[in-house]
Amino acid sequence: VTGHGTTAVGVTDQGSVNNLAYNGSFGDITVSAAWAMSAEGGQGSGVLVYDNLLDGLSIGYGYGEDQESAANKLKTEMSTAFVKYTAGPAVIGYQQGESTGGKAGADGAASNGYGIAFNVNENLSLSYQTYEIDHLKTAGNADTNTEFDAIGAAYTMGAAKVTLNSSEQSGNSTSTTYNEERTEIALSLNF
Repeated sequence: VTGHGTTAVGVTDQGSVNNLAYNGSFGDITVSAAWAMSAEGGQGSGVLVYDNLLDGLSIGYGYGEDQESAANKLKTEMSTAFVKYTAGPAVIGYQQGESTGGKAGADGAASNGYGIAFNVNENLSLSYQTYEIDHLKTAGNADTNTEFDAIGAAYTMGAAKVTLNSSEQSGNSTSTTYNEERTEIALSLNF
């Protein structure tokens, strides 16, 4: 939520041109809002995050809209919400979002996902996340689904850090048969 995202998973970012933005923190509450005007119309978004609602619990909500053009008044609305809980070495989070509206024939999307990260000790951390996006097609077109699953591990020893990330995606906005797997191993050295 705090970094906005893409239309499919939440509130879109506003960019850096013709932009009016506000970011502020008030104790445990963080607020960000942005509005941009262009020849095609206007865009606006807002994000509210409340950290430490209870000990270790954070919640957030974001809303945005993107007007296609000043002339036709069609707009896409996006929203997203999350909850995150930290307990000792573990962090668990859940997020969901949706987008609707837009020009005739535009698709909508609904998404949800969760993740967990665990610091085994000061050197080793493990994580898992899964995310699903339902691409809601217009009448006469079949809905599609995208699923992401990922695991990660990181080990730090002195100035060296080794990370392993493995992810799998099945489906996308245009195909239910699309599949992709990625594995990444990285070594970072700090001098």
